[in-house]
Amino acid sequence: NVMKAKQTLRDVARALGLPYSTADQLAKLIPQGDVQGTWLSLEEMYETPLEVLKERYGAHRGDIEDNVTKFRKICRENPEIDRLVKIALKLEGLTRHTSLHAAGVVIAPKPLEELIPLYYDRDGSVATQYDMTKLEEIGLLKMDFLGLKTLTELKAMRDLVRERKGTDVDFLSLPLDDRKVFELLQEGNTTGVFQLESRGMKELLRRLKPDTFEDIVAVLALYRPGPLKSGLVDRYINRKHGREPVEYPFPELEEVLKETYGVIVYQEQVMKMSQILAGFTPGEADTLRKAIGKKKKDLMEQMRDKFIRGAVERGYPEDRVRKLWEDIEKFASYSFNKSHSVAYGYISYWTAYMKAHHPEEFFAVKLTTEKNDSKFINLIKDAKVMGFEILPPDVNRSDVGFRIEGPRRIRFGIGRIKGVGEEAALAVVRARERGPFRGLQDFVRRVDGRKVNRRVIEALVKAGAFDFTGEGRDRLLERVGSAGKNLSSIAQNTLFGGGNGSGKLDRNDILRMEKEVIGFYISGHPLDRFEPLLKGRYTPLEEIEGSESGQEITVAGVISDLQVKKTRNGTYMAVFNLIDRTGMMETVVFPEVYETFKDKIKEDTVVVIKGWVDEDLETEKVKLVAKEILSPEEHSHNGNGYITVTLTRDEALNGKAESLKSVLETFRSEEGLQVLIRVIGPDFTAVLKPPPDLKVKLTPDFIARLEEMGLKVHL
Repeated sequence: NVMKAKQTLRDVARALGLPYSTADQLAKLIPQGDVQGTWLSLEEMYETPLEVLKERYGAHRGDIEDNVTKFRKICRENPEIDRLVKIALKLEGLTRHTSLHAAGVVIAPKPLEELIPLYYDRDGSVATQYDMTKLEEIGLLKMDFLGLKTLTELKAMRDLVRERKGTDVDFLSLPLDDRKVFELLQEGNTTGVFQLESRGMKELLRRLKPDTFEDIVAVLALYRPGPLKSGLVDRYINRKHGREPVEYPFPELEEVLKETYGVIVYQEQVMKMSQILAGFTPGEADTLRKAIGKKKKDLMEQMRDKFIRGAVERGYPEDRVRKLWEDIEKFASYSFNKSHSVAYGYISYWTAYMKAHHPEEFFAVKLTTEKNDSKFINLIKDAKVMGFEILPPDVNRSDVGFRIEGPRRIRFGIGRIKGVGEEAALAVVRARERGPFRGLQDFVRRVDGRKVNRRVIEALVKAGAFDFTGEGRDRLLERVGSAGKNLSSIAQNTLFGGGNGSGKLDRNDILRMEKEVIGFYISGHPLDRFEPLLKGRYTPLEEIEGSESGQEITVAGVISDLQVKKTRNGTYMAVFNLIDRTGMMETVVFPEVYETFKDKIKEDTVVVIKGWVDEDLETEKVKLVAKEILSPEEHSHNGNGYITVTLTRDEALNGKAESLKSVLETFRSEEGLQVLIRVIGPDFTAVLKPPPDLKVKLTPDFIARLEEMGLKVHL
């Protein structure tokens, strides 16, 4: 993978210790050069004459001229930015990092080390140092053997349906017009559905409203940068829904283009068109496909002349043939291989079928197999939206993986708990075959101590898997800790009293433990206690997925997986995941912001972050760039310095005013806010202002006390 213009600017700015906004300002000025999604290079942005750019991309491209002019003006006026761009120019096009083709296998007549340079990848596997093109040039065969986890998941779902319901799901015989499947797709309810779960894909499905299998095949082919940015996808959708007429370049091409409403979507369509119009042989048609797909200009010139000459000789008007060739060059360069799209379409359809008809089996398997924390949290969230109850782990009820406990009820698998693992989880399930565990002592006595060690038991306790005992997690952890390596002594601790525990764990401690060993919160969320302060004052993370890059937002959540990094110029920055009830988002705090707010950036701390969205257009990954980090209390102040408490006249006369005074005294603080008391009567409203020195510390506990009294609080 090589360093491209936008990424190079950002990388160099970070290395030089310049603000993120500096590089971002420049990067956003770089426009696309063509409909295939190719961006202008730094060389073009910085030094290529405008006349050359107009000739290269078309004189009508005013956006390119405007952006290039602004880019160069910024460089001229700021020597620091000019230096940044000049360094980036030297790096652009160099290899940024290597990556391994997940399915590429090279086949050779003798050992590869005799033919090509090799290296070990990160996992210790042998890989070639040559890329695909170079391998083909020296005559070696590269095949793609693609193994899909989804096929394993589909088999597991099918086996589970057979086991629970006695029904056989024969994927190859499923009707391809199932109403429930298409309802699910049209709603964009495709989390966990093969190839259809990204935000952009869900939006495309909602716009397209697929109602045939062919639509699914087309969606998989169309959802790529080229078709999306060129307007091809909009044309397909508009023609499908009758908002635009379906037209064919020549009547003879209707049979080829009818299923895609006259839009060129597949490589096979280009091949067939060349055979019908220009009389190409199948071999020549395939050469045309390769020339267009791989943008081989010399070969394209040859094929163009042959195509036009052949079509004209067969009686087609030359002007219309040339126009069609221009369309083929323009759109077929990102046409897709239909056979590949159909194969994927089947797997997408089968997965959607299982989600629509057998949701318990679908989620039980997907939650068991998903190892990526972010995708796992999205699945949990999606299951809850669909009315599922995710039950906490329990050594007497959980299996290694997720287990169905009834309609819309799934029990958390103990194998998914961090620090437990599949082998230890299996040992727990086997030990339970003789009957449920009566408590921690019985558990320790019966499990295989070689596989279920102290670390495993502590993880199970923290996850709540021993809550059935009625004994607090702090007490259980103390018993395990005091037993040391000799876990059998847990029994003695119980018999002879042991310690008294470190005191009852509060809600935050329990949630912190769950997050540590599960990766998210089960029995609540740390944000819950701040909801009275924050309600309506921040955007849930799930809503940010649709935000445009650069859009300013305010979010709230818990800091997790915090990494503080030292930059090359000696300053510090932070990267962490922010977790709220709806999802998780990577957050970047650059040095100038980190220096200002570093005291608030701590693991497991609830914060409110004001910043902007930054989206990687290639990966669709969205992250948050912070510009301000506040505590919930700080964010809740609306700038007028007052807390307003409202009560009715009857409440004031019946003793609530006295109770309110007592609460205000309890939470009194010199650093707090002043309180206004609004009394509402049948025909009046009065505002009472206590003495100026009666200020109150605004905390979740203070608001909770007032709400317990039935009083309304306004900030």
